[in-house]
Amino acid sequence: MPAPALLSDQSEEDRDFAARCAALEIAQLEAEFDEGVARLRTNWEWLSTHWQPFKTIRDKRLAHLDTSKIGAQYQITTIAGPDWGTVKEAVRLLIETAELLLTLLHKKDESVAQSRELAKRDARDFWDVPASALGN
Repeated sequence: MPAPALLSDQSEEDRDFAARCAALEIAQLEAEFDEGVARLRTNWEWLSTHWQPFKTIRDKRLAHLDTSKIGAQYQITTIAGPDWGTVKEAVRLLIETAELLLTLLHKKDESVAQSRELAKRDARDFWDVPASALGN
């Protein structure tokens, strides 16, 4: 929006146009925010219904190791983890959630894909690697 001193030089029509543009921008930002919050809610619902297999792995493999004695030896108890589709979806939703929170809370539009592309560019420049070798 122009500085107040410049407003006096604008016609009534120009001021009305600027006000309509500002109102449209505010409406668009509100809609984007509401959409982001709705996506966060959907992501949270999915993640909150799929947490148990991840917790089981954490508890039995990372927090402590479950073993059983078979004969004279102890063997690590086999723990079934989540299926690969669930893992991929969880990672996708966690990345999307982090990106949404960054955008909504800090007004920054950065994505993991953007970071990956920057890393490829930097690696290519540093190592003098052809773009085709990095999948570009």
